[in-house]
Amino acid sequence: VWGVEADSYICELSFGAGLATCAEWSPVAGETIAVGGSGGIALCKRDSWNAEAVLSGGHARNAVVTALDWSPSGRYMLSGDNEGIVVLWDVFQKESLDRWKFDHPIQKVRWLPKSNHAIVLD
Repeated sequence: VWGVEADSYICELSFGAGLATCAEWSPVAGETIAVGGSGGIALCKRDSWNAEAVLSGGHARNAVVTALDWSPSGRYMLSGDNEGIVVLWDVFQKESLDRWKFDHPIQKVRWLPKSNHAIVLD
């Protein structure tokens, strides 16, 4: 974590084993950052910078999470992986709600602001 205003190192995120490939701040005051990669998805709180929870069970064990985005409310999240799977998560309940399979690795997922629509780039 880098402090832009102070132009200084703050700390290293500790979210377990695996390579981090993507990260997104929650839309609710940026209090949580979701970090995705080869170890799944870790939710790290800004006040401690440690993994407070892990979202698991939506992606295959060997899949690498390549894309993340939060819903405008901060309750839901979309994640995509290198195997072409997109997962809809309930972040509050820490469970997957739905999965969709695409033909190619997922490059980007984005919620459309002010609605319950999303775009997936594969």
